[in-house]
Amino acid sequence: MNSFLTTNKLKHGMLCYVKTVPNDTHMYIYRNGSWEIWEGQGGSGGGGFSLVVVEDLNELATKTALQIKGQIVYVNSVDDLRFWNGEYWESFRKIYI
Repeated sequence: MNSFLTTNKLKHGMLCYVKTVPNDTHMYIYRNGSWEIWEGQGGSGGGGFSLVVVEDLNELATKTALQIKGQIVYVNSVDDLRFWNGEYWESFRKIYI
């Protein structure tokens, strides 16, 4: 995350997931000059929004409980983020809100 600090790519509100940190499935948000654990919608204080990590794309087909519009999932086998768009799992690189 800190490698973004010296680039012009860093924007207020940017979300980040670091896949190389073992056992850390949190997403982080850049606010007020630093990275914070992203609380997700509503910020209810439940310990932060956790990113769901699955091993392969086949796992997405079997975990129908994840099929919630806007759900973000990291897929290890394809090294990609996917989100459920309401009909299917879609790949993305950037989200603009």
